Amino acid sequence: MTTGLRFEHRRTVVSRRDRDYRYKQHVRNRLGVGVNRGFPTELLALVRCPHDDGELDGPFQSGSAEPPRLLVDATVRCRVCGRGFRIEGGILRLLDDLWQPDPESAHEARLRDSIVGHGDYVEQFRATRADQQFDRMEMRPTLAALAPLRDQVVLELGAGTGRYTVPLAKESWAILAVDFSVRSLETLAAKLPDPQLRGGARVGLVQADVTRLCLAPRAFDRILSTLVSNLPTRAHRQAMYRLASGALCADGQFVLSAHHYGLRQRLRHEPVDGRYSEGGIYRRLFAASEISKELEPYFGRTSCRPIQIALPFTYRWPGFPLEAVSRLAERSPLVKRLGFLLLATARRPTETSVCDRSEKTSEEPQVQPTPPPERRAA
Repeated sequence: MTTGLRFEHRRTVVSRRDRDYRYKQHVRNRLGVGVNRGFPTELLALVRCPHDDGELDGPFQSGSAEPPRLLVDATVRCRVCGRGFRIEGGILRLLDDLWQPDPESAHEARLRDSIVGHGDYVEQFRATRADQQFDRMEMRPTLAALAPLRDQVVLELGAGTGRYTVPLAKESWAILAVDFSVRSLETLAAKLPDPQLRGGARVGLVQADVTRLCLAPRAFDRILSTLVSNLPTRAHRQAMYRLASGALCADGQFVLSAHHYGLRQRLRHEPVDGRYSEGGIYRRLFAASEISKELEPYFGRTSCRPIQIALPFTYRWPGFPLEAVSRLAERSPLVKRLGFLLLATARRPTETSVCDRSEKTSEEPQVQPTPPPERRAA
């Protein structure tokens, strides 16, 4: 649920924005930025086989020297079933031939790859000052909810082209960025500098379906999801909540955002279930109480509030301080009902298993927390 998707219905992308985007891409290429150097080997310990929850082994020979720090093109295998998964261009590809998405998810994957094929929509929709303020009205409270990030292991579900990944990489120790659009991940990879030169986070890019993803239990300090409104059914959302609850450490935080079914949307009689445009990507509007109720079975403590609050017609006023007004409006019980988004925070995870396997029985041993990779200095 990224900026480009949220404003897909707006047809005001002028040629100047496209020229700005192409120029930025040219500068990145000249500076040597934009080449994904590989998947950090130490982050393989965070990922499991999506078929049987088995640990993944890298292409290392026993008795050999220290394994490579980064994997660019390689095959990793499940210790249980032996299935192989490719790392191509530094992206771990967990969507194999057995992946059968529902029609709505397959439709979204095709559209997202097509949108990214025409340029990075995040860059395009930050062209004007009002656009930039509107973007910060969401990102500021979301990043604040994730703080502190120093020395934290972060999971990002629905990373897109890196709108949040890039700022998170400046603060945290490691990030696992997941998306089922490989085009989006390739665009994200182009924004990451050489990990051998930067002092920021180790970033592992994973192409996967978040509703069928398996991860190491209790391995992440922070989890971020901006795709709740784009999951087509409650069952999809429950699968993601279960994943987050099982992967989050006991004192960690799960932060998510969703489209708000607020006062503005109710007055406009907007449908709860709809699309950004005709034939476009699915989106759902939520009341704050609905988000809290869906999270309750998986977390012991939750909170939800509106953000990105804009007064009527102010978006078109040149020079209007949208961001400052939004901060003040978040404190007003009445005005905050005009928020475009909801921001939820969940703590105290209750799930003991990261993967939902219907064939598992209650006699099976409980999954034990897996320690995260050793946090060495860069």
